[in-house]
Amino acid sequence: MIKAIVWDVDGVLLTNGNGTYRLEEVANQHFAHQKDEWVQRLWDGRYEPCLTGHKSTRTALQEAIDDLNLPLTVDEAMAQWLQSHPDIHQPILHFIRQLKNQNHFLGTNQDTQRADHIWEDLAFKNHFTDIFASGHLGHKKPDERFFMEAQKRLDQHLGAELLPSEVLFFDDVATNVAAAQQFGWQAEQYTWEKFDVLPEILKQYGVETNES
Repeated sequence: MIKAIVWDVDGVLLTNGNGTYRLEEVANQHFAHQKDEWVQRLWDGRYEPCLTGHKSTRTALQEAIDDLNLPLTVDEAMAQWLQSHPDIHQPILHFIRQLKNQNHFLGTNQDTQRADHIWEDLAFKNHFTDIFASGHLGHKKPDERFFMEAQKRLDQHLGAELLPSEVLFFDDVATNVAAAQQFGWQAEQYTWEKFDVLPEILKQYGVETNES
């Protein structure tokens, strides 16, 4: 029996929301002619530590700004980094509220600043019990330690030690799905474009809506 469901964010609950998209949006506002170099500078080792909480996103952005002598402040870059996000896929949020199982969590690779933005400013806290973000856990998917830390937090929330097989996980990245399965979770590769088949996927795991 599935006792908890963990949802990835970008590409699952948010439409096409990868980090490159957000960086390009920042560049398009101020220095489009340097966009490719800007993205490369940040992805070339500068942003990676942010995803496990070992560096702040502000620091990574400031380093890239200084490297390229760009015409914006770190506050401007940070604001646009957070605000440049794709649409929330509202149908899936509505659908989740209709499920009989209401133990829903987020499991996502995010720096701490964007994780907090998703939780608070985008109000995902109104739909989910907790967010397991890599920046807070200290490890990112597909590292097994991400799933170990998330499992500990699931146990704490539900007040019992869950079997890994009692957790269902949705992610749009195949390697993350495979890692979750290796850990023992039930897992499905899913993107928001597959929303029409989501009820059938859940039914295979015995998860039904209140209308079923």
